[in-house]
Amino acid sequence: MEIIRNCSHYSSIQTAVDLDRNAVPVRVVKTAFTEDGARAIRKEHEGILWYERRLNSAPGAVISLVNYKHTFSRLELAYRNGRPGDLTLSLAKNYKKIYNALNHSIEVFRKEDSPYNHGDYSIDNILFNEDDVVWILDWENFNDKLPREFDIVYFCYKRKNMLMANDVDAAINLLKYGIGRLNMPYDQIVRKPASYMRKLFLDNKSIFNSQIMKYPLVNCPYEDILALDAIFNKRVA
Repeated sequence: MEIIRNCSHYSSIQTAVDLDRNAVPVRVVKTAFTEDGARAIRKEHEGILWYERRLNSAPGAVISLVNYKHTFSRLELAYRNGRPGDLTLSLAKNYKKIYNALNHSIEVFRKEDSPYNHGDYSIDNILFNEDDVVWILDWENFNDKLPREFDIVYFCYKRKNMLMANDVDAAINLLKYGIGRLNMPYDQIVRKPASYMRKLFLDNKSIFNSQIMKYPLVNCPYEDILALDAIFNKRVA
């Protein structure tokens, strides 16, 4: 077994990949030893089963779930082939992947006006085959509390490096497209995405628990929020 994430990024969950005799991955194992972590694993289990049903695919994503007294949980998942998206690339370079992932999100989450959000829908939580979406990972913040557009706005914004000039134009185009597909007025969201997202995070701390500290815009100075919004507002036609 190979550990790929050891309770990092404010998470209470250890993630490992189980290998067969030929070192071929066969399953993903997530384990938590805290109440917050066990709760997150139960939420992930719920989200994955929901996602599988929405895809109309045969059951098989979840191998097993073990819970013990609210403080221990272990979830075994079938291994999926694919490559996660790269958050270090610019939005412009990731444009095709992001465009396809936006469509996937809208088709899966928004048909029949579903109230659910993934809660951490970012390109590094999606497996791709080239530019096509294979599977969505990390359902620990699956919820029905956030507004319909949350995943789309968060997805278009989140990346590891500084936003460059061409990223702003790409983000505006993607936000307009995604919000337009939801038939929602997007002026406030597109013109002031930074303050919009910050308020959503802070107003919904109970969803994200300790992991809220890993999300963008939560810890940065408010003047940076206003500066970023000013850039977007200036670029929006």
